[in-house]
Amino acid sequence: MLLVLLGVALVTLVVCVWKYMSKVYSFWEERGVPYKRPLPFIGNSWDLLSRQVQLNEHHKRLYNSFPDVPYYGIYDYSKPILVVKDVDLVERVLIKDFQHFVDLGLGDGIDEQTNPLDINLFSMTGNRWRYMRNKLSPLFTTGKLRHMVPQMKNLGDRLVQVLEENQSQVDLKDMFQRYAIDVIASIAFGMNVNILQETEESEFRKIGKKSFRFTLKQYLRFIFITVFPKLAKMMRVPLNDPEVNEYFSRIIREALSHRKQSGMSRNDFVQLFVTLQQKGSIAFEGDDQDDKYLKSEDDMKPQKKMANYELTDAAMIGHAFVFLVAGFDSTSITMMNLCYELALNPEIQKKAREEIVKAFKNRGVLDYDTLRDAPYYGQCVQEVMRLHTIIGFLSRVCTKDYTFPGTSLSIKAGQAVLIPTIGIHQDPAYYENPDKFDPDRFAPDVSRKNCSFLAFGDGPRVCIAMRFAMTEIKLCVARLLLDYSISLHPKTKLPLEMDSNHFADVPNGPVYFTLTKMGDAL
Repeated sequence: MLLVLLGVALVTLVVCVWKYMSKVYSFWEERGVPYKRPLPFIGNSWDLLSRQVQLNEHHKRLYNSFPDVPYYGIYDYSKPILVVKDVDLVERVLIKDFQHFVDLGLGDGIDEQTNPLDINLFSMTGNRWRYMRNKLSPLFTTGKLRHMVPQMKNLGDRLVQVLEENQSQVDLKDMFQRYAIDVIASIAFGMNVNILQETEESEFRKIGKKSFRFTLKQYLRFIFITVFPKLAKMMRVPLNDPEVNEYFSRIIREALSHRKQSGMSRNDFVQLFVTLQQKGSIAFEGDDQDDKYLKSEDDMKPQKKMANYELTDAAMIGHAFVFLVAGFDSTSITMMNLCYELALNPEIQKKAREEIVKAFKNRGVLDYDTLRDAPYYGQCVQEVMRLHTIIGFLSRVCTKDYTFPGTSLSIKAGQAVLIPTIGIHQDPAYYENPDKFDPDRFAPDVSRKNCSFLAFGDGPRVCIAMRFAMTEIKLCVARLLLDYSISLHPKTKLPLEMDSNHFADVPNGPVYFTLTKMGDAL
């Protein structure tokens, strides 16, 4: 009798689970949205869970499996996500109808009391995000950048000195990461960590690298927070690795405390954070046209007065951490990718180098304005960010019910939306011969569809530090090109294999180059 009851209970459970999963996975079919058929419980995420592909490749494959549709549906485990691929609709989400898509969808699962590093512009929502966006924007004006460029240049000189010791076989992936860490540590926090010249990996670098590792444990933590946000918050699941949280919370807190107690002043982010706390705001310097994206539009202005707790040390730690970890990999890998493409395309390298040398000789110094005087080189940087997309998607959540213009598709508040940046960047509908490295795509007289280039996002949620990152990338590689021509070392295997344990598109292992001294610029 007991076996019969257990059998009935098991069958009942299976039927209930089957009905529940059938209901969950009928979401897109009921709405007439083309979708990828899901696996039970796993949805469309098996290739990620089984570590078969890297995250960007996962989204690229999905994008290419829906060639002639403006949008499609996927299931992130049991969570339905709308993927918008038509750039006219992308423009609606990011810019024109931004008020319906203000949030990124991370905030609901964040426990701020336990994990202060998780409090930042990425996780903040609604009015709170608007408030902090306005407070932090003046930190990234042209005037502030001009003050920071000399230190970037000094560290670039140090990089070249280190490279002098071994020009025939250089792992630029490693060297650029060292440079980027030194820049962000110095300019953001006034710390001289000297990673460029260290012989053994420091604790600072070792733990910093963990912040971008996309291990199975980190992936499951991220999925738990995004798919089950309320449960994740209740269980106090951290978005970042606990060791990373503890280490950098301490480092940043000590930097803020030391700056306040010592009374010293430097041109770095710590000083700007301290000034922001003491005065409540920082004024915009000058009226540079390049600063326009930082200034408040109606969609970005707070709709009510916010409490002063937003400017406490705990709140500042989260924002500082984002600036810190962004410098560990995203900028350094873009530098490496730029050198990789210049090495594969020597005529483009020659043209870019001649432009940089000319601009340098005209001004007599490598600074912010020298980089402005090298527009073709700037096009090379944009093109490498398109061809080698670091972060392959943008996430949004619908904050007010919305109907996409020109379609019958309506979505409710709370619906997750994803924009497949990597697919758009490599779509022949937007870029002819998308696998070709062609800086002329970004020439001033070449028109592009709005929202077809999304390396830093677009609209009010565009990355506020994008010009800091662009300046760092341009200056470092330009400093290298003033002294050297760059070619791939035979030891580098092509095509580059991507690291599946990394959140961004990062080559697996060293990437070796040969540097040939030129000596006609300096």
